Amino acid sequence: MREKKLDCRRGKKVDANSRLIEWTRPPRPGKSGISQEEWSNLPEEMEVRLVRMKGTGRDGKPKTMYIVTTLTDAELYPTEEIGLLYGERWKIEVKFRDIKTTMGLEIQRVKTPEMATKTMELIQIAYNLVKALQLESISDQTVSIVSVNKSTSR
Repeated sequence: MREKKLDCRRGKKVDANSRLIEWTRPPRPGKSGISQEEWSNLPEEMEVRLVRMKGTGRDGKPKTMYIVTTLTDAELYPTEEIGLLYGERWKIEVKFRDIKTTMGLEIQRVKTPEMATKTMELIQIAYNLVKALQLESISDQTVSIVSVNKSTSR
């Protein structure tokens, strides 16, 4: 939860829906989830771009959302593209959450990013196997599951 309300009128106007603002690091990390050492390594101030976009909230009602990014060049990164990319990323996050909930795998007890990646890959494999079996059961055809060598699939 943000401690201070975001003022969208300050900073330099880039276009109708984005501004360049100066972000000042708060004195302590609060509930950000990063260590004090990581917090200390952040710059005292940095220029960020505040992008305003319209969307739909969880309740289906129109909602104004704000994206803060370090992509400050409006010519290289148009405001509309930032909004679209964020929307696509959000859809992916929601789908991952749905898959984990459906399969009863909401809580992962791993301690490293590498293990989190391996766990997500395993969840994806299990999900695809379940979907293949569902497809097989409704189509009266056998679905062959092909093993892919990880080194050739990327």
